[in-house]
Amino acid sequence: MQRTPAILSLIILSLAGCAKPDPAELAKSDAAFRGQPGAQGVTLPVASRIVMVGNDGANAPACAARARPRGASIAVHWSNDAAAPVKMQRDEEFFVCERDGDWSGIIFPATGFSMSSCATDTAVREPREYQGPCRWGWVKNAEMVAAGG
Repeated sequence: MQRTPAILSLIILSLAGCAKPDPAELAKSDAAFRGQPGAQGVTLPVASRIVMVGNDGANAPACAARARPRGASIAVHWSNDAAAPVKMQRDEEFFVCERDGDWSGIIFPATGFSMSSCATDTAVREPREYQGPCRWGWVKNAEMVAAGG
């Protein structure tokens, strides 16, 4: 079978756009599925709470507010609980999509991807759990500032 140059170019371009995942970041992301080591070798589940989008109504972007870490980086947790394990450290801008007391639910792209890849600029009919393609987590409000601020 002979392939045309246009098809080969398309395949090469699509492969070039794929970023290589960071193995350490992937290992932390898998913690919710594997669980965390507990006492006496018992594996405990990681409690997580998915971030909701569309909280500003059907005519607003699913998640439009942007923020950045107040310091060099911000701890992103699995849920909005002080006891929740840290999922990762984020040192770049992120979307703030949900607020719950002292915590904010955020969405951010994986390493090598842009903020626009998160698809948060489109309105959703009613609030719902974020389904991707970007990552999500919870940060303490006191540890972030508005982007550009």
